[in-house]
Amino acid sequence: TACVEAVPPNSPAANAARQENPPQNGTAAGIQPPAGTAGVNAPSSAAAQPSPANGRYQPPFAGGAIQPPVAAGSPVDRGRATPPEVAGGLGIARSPAGTGTFPETPQPQVAPQPQASMQPQAGAAGGLSPTPIPGRGAPNVASLSTAPQLSAAFEVSITGPEAVAAGEVAEFVVVIKNIGVTAADQASLEVNWDVPLTPLEASDGYTLGRGNATWSIPAIAAGDEVRRQINFRGVAAAGSFVDSPGTRACVRTVLSGLPGGNMVADEACLVIRSQSVRPQSLHEAGLRISLADLDDPVRLGSGTTIVCTIVNDGDRPSGVLDLLIELPDQARLVGNPIPSRVRIDGTRISFDGIASLPPGGRSTFELVYRMPAGEQGQATATASGKDLDGVLEASCQTTFLEP
Repeated sequence: TACVEAVPPNSPAANAARQENPPQNGTAAGIQPPAGTAGVNAPSSAAAQPSPANGRYQPPFAGGAIQPPVAAGSPVDRGRATPPEVAGGLGIARSPAGTGTFPETPQPQVAPQPQASMQPQAGAAGGLSPTPIPGRGAPNVASLSTAPQLSAAFEVSITGPEAVAAGEVAEFVVVIKNIGVTAADQASLEVNWDVPLTPLEASDGYTLGRGNATWSIPAIAAGDEVRRQINFRGVAAAGSFVDSPGTRACVRTVLSGLPGGNMVADEACLVIRSQSVRPQSLHEAGLRISLADLDDPVRLGSGTTIVCTIVNDGDRPSGVLDLLIELPDQARLVGNPIPSRVRIDGTRISFDGIASLPPGGRSTFELVYRMPAGEQGQATATASGKDLDGVLEASCQTTFLEP
């Protein structure tokens, strides 16, 4: 059995051995069987050396750290032909000739493989796109971001006058615009208004309801608009005049049936000014009223005559007047009033439709009533005018004597 002496690969003895015994052609670099070993002879000819065709050298004995040869010209072979300091970084050292001492079998180093990286993808909101490993056929992974949804978007506006006189026509226009990027489906438009407005006419296709009108709006292309018009007559509030604050009224529009159940709305308001001239009061018009009893006190069993007079001291006709005379609760009307065109309701006597009094004119009204003895009665007269504001009042009190 051969004795093998271990020689460190970088020792002076190993270096000297490499200089004295360079590797032979056709033999694995740095592999020399020890001389005189039983069953192992140093190769004496090319035939005894391993063939480059099969690229293998099989020692005839087991044991020992003999490095198997490799094919000539292979990467490992080329690395052995280079000094161990630069042989591809593998650190392979040659053994001294005839010693059979070899370093440990070198292990080829595996180059690091690139790893997939997640880099934000430009234009994607927070999306990450993995980078596949080159050469492994890894499929691309889609970005996690979602492209913005393209849809229609609507803008609705309604315009009209800010003020109109009572009886004038107010025109309102509704504009529906698709400000989105795709065409819109059909939608429903409703217009409703306040009571002081009376609808007159509208764009074709409307359906009139109580206080509203509706249209079915066809599909609108992106960037296009649709218009609908409706006209009203303004009506001033009852009892308002030229110098009164105007009557405010609004028109509202709602577009519904949009994607996602959304709705858009707008409103426009205006002021309706009354054209009526505020009437004068009876006092401002120069009218006066008086009420007197012809008998006071009244003897037992007799009645008293009431006389009411209306005088126009103004410079214009008074217009049609009304007169109401109210008697005491226990009073009893005697005879017929003068003039006799009256309405009697218990103790209320009404003289309706009194002809207009010219400037300086007057009208007189008479009636007779009785009261129980020992009572006092008070009669009241109230005058009003259809074209005048307010009322005029007068009263008189009468004593009925006891027996």
